[in-house]
Amino acid sequence: MLTQSASQVGPAILSAGLLLVLWLGVNRLWLSGTGGDTDALQESANEDSETAEIDADDDVCSDTSEKYSTEDLQSMSSSEFREVVAEAYRTQGYRADVKSHYSPVDVMARAGSEQIGVTAKRYESGTEVSPSVIDDALADAMDAGADRAAVVTASTFTESAREEGEDRNVDVVDVKQLLQWI
Repeated sequence: MLTQSASQVGPAILSAGLLLVLWLGVNRLWLSGTGGDTDALQESANEDSETAEIDADDDVCSDTSEKYSTEDLQSMSSSEFREVVAEAYRTQGYRADVKSHYSPVDVMARAGSEQIGVTAKRYESGTEVSPSVIDDALADAMDAGADRAAVVTASTFTESAREEGEDRNVDVVDVKQLLQWI
């Protein structure tokens, strides 16, 4: 009899726990004053980013008050770097989501009806992005249903990769530009 009642209590506790997690998540959004309105949050972030002046040689602060240097970006894990790239697109007015490892792109950035499939390359200093990465990024962005492609790196691009990006209409964002965005 005790075994039977314990087996009935387990699912009830699990259900109560799930309801509590959902309730806390909804109330956290409500209490933050946005009610889940991500567009209002994005507009607020955009207003903040437009008022700041950034020197390209300075370490740059993100919304979480963390400073990133080139070395910081190059020593991050791939997943941390993808998060930074998504945040950088958010500062540019996009809604950006880090995609799973199963997605052909690392980040999907959206503004209005435009979608950019972003490939994030966390290369070390001295390793440049080659033209083949540009071609792969374009194919991956199209596979993901994006309108455009971009490659963001913690390093630099070869001159031929920059030319390939320009010829194929793929945005190329090197570490210097990335640091300006974040």
